[in-house]
Amino acid sequence: MRFPRRHQYACELPGAVPIACVLFLMLYFLLANSSHLLVQGTPLSLPNAEGQALGPGLFADSVVVAMAMDSESPGGVQYWVHNRSMSASGLRAELSRLAAQARPEHGGLLLVLKADRNVTSEALARLSELAAEARVKQVWLAHRAGLFDAVETGP
Repeated sequence: MRFPRRHQYACELPGAVPIACVLFLMLYFLLANSSHLLVQGTPLSLPNAEGQALGPGLFADSVVVAMAMDSESPGGVQYWVHNRSMSASGLRAELSRLAAQARPEHGGLLLVLKADRNVTSEALARLSELAAEARVKQVWLAHRAGLFDAVETGP
């Protein structure tokens, strides 16, 4: 017994209404989730170096802060200023004192940060907030010159 075919294949382009609905939904989801794309941050302005390495000698007042992750320290981070270990509150007080002594005509206080390899970006963000509260004008991240340059090995 054979059943007759009643189905016909239609080779037509999709209508404009379904395409418009899909595009509208895509636009809606893009606008609804755009708040996840915008994040808060601290502005970072890098100095313009034209062939020479800039150092803290351009600033009359500067302080070097070393930091490393330490699970036994409060907050999980250990700071060193003037070869003394400090907590975050002690560092804020010291930076506030140094920023108050800095001369504004010479650019204010410059904080040169020497961070260990295992320092997380959250710890760096906390330090930048702490420096902003202490009225530090600029924060520079110290590194060795040529640290990431490719080195050719011998045969």
